[in-house]
Amino acid sequence: TNLAETDVPSQKEANRAAPTNADGGLLEERLEPRSELPPLLCPCGDQKPERCHWIGAAFGLTDSLHKFWSRQGYQPVYLRQTPSDVTGEFSAILIRPLDHEGNDEEDGATQTAPEWLVAFNSDFRQRFTALLGGAFRHVGPGLALSVLAPKLNFNDDEKAKGAPASAVRRSDGRPITAHDVKRLEKYAQSLVDHHLVADLVPPLARAFFAGQIPTSMSYSQVAILLQLGLQYKEMDDVAKGLGLPTPQVMALYNKAMRKLHTALRTAKEREVEAAMPAGSVPELKPHAIGLDEDLEDGATKFTEEQRLKQKELLEEAGLERYAIAGKETDWDDALVGKKVPKSGMLSVKRKHGDGADASTPEKKDKKKDKKGDKGHKMKREKTPKSSSKKSKHKA
Repeated sequence: TNLAETDVPSQKEANRAAPTNADGGLLEERLEPRSELPPLLCPCGDQKPERCHWIGAAFGLTDSLHKFWSRQGYQPVYLRQTPSDVTGEFSAILIRPLDHEGNDEEDGATQTAPEWLVAFNSDFRQRFTALLGGAFRHVGPGLALSVLAPKLNFNDDEKAKGAPASAVRRSDGRPITAHDVKRLEKYAQSLVDHHLVADLVPPLARAFFAGQIPTSMSYSQVAILLQLGLQYKEMDDVAKGLGLPTPQVMALYNKAMRKLHTALRTAKEREVEAAMPAGSVPELKPHAIGLDEDLEDGATKFTEEQRLKQKELLEEAGLERYAIAGKETDWDDALVGKKVPKSGMLSVKRKHGDGADASTPEKKDKKKDKKGDKGHKMKREKTPKSSSKKSKHKA
């Protein structure tokens, strides 16, 4: 028996053609026994097996069972909206494709699913997301996230694109406005209460779980967003369901809203940047000299200028005369055969003819010249007086 799963009919099946009427009309057909008709039943060994496209599993939906079948490559396509009267669980159907080549791994999970299964699963997720606020409102956040399997981490390129305002639709079908984004920004900055943006949470949650807002979130933040935005629960009920204090839930919720606002703002900035003319943005080119080199050159020039100015000031003040006299040989002679005093100070006698001594006579000569000039002036002033007295005496 050939067990090959192919759609090509065998030669025997091709020969088993249905009888046809020569005239081609049922009204003129004669009812009479016919020969060479195909049998109604045939042996199983002669019949080739039908080609199977998928295999499914049906069970009452629980977190553990869903994890087990999901690891084997099964994806949900149906979930009953009313729980069972016996177990209180929702009946689920999960299927796994069999006709996709190269999708089996060692653990039985599939790498990629065929297009028809992706379409079925996408339609199921959309309907399940819409019914989370109704029939599935009391489903736990862990089980709901397992069924939805949202994408929690995005790469840098996806984050850089952001989410356009058209990705978030309000209840009237229109995209959110700039005023809505401004309200979201105020709450992200902790300037207003969370009730001011409560109407924006459902459309933001739907867009995020649909994969239209590329922003990375933690599992706790996604669980809070699911309960508030899709299941329409109160903040206290969310805190009880997660087993966390209400202030901590509020803090995580604020961080989630901040990330969503960042994604919307990034997309808007890209739109504005693309709309700007190319000439309005200056082209920035790097300098030929680096910043560190430029600072070092400026510091060197400044230091050299300060040194020259100090040198000029010292020359103008004539401070060279206060320089320490003595040569290296004089200091060496003073140190020979002597011990350095405890005070650490050593004196050297000045010799006649040193620069410091030579400057002293010049000062003395200047003082003498000044005194001589004064004496000479006094004599000149006294001479006329004596001459006048003599003239009077003669008279």
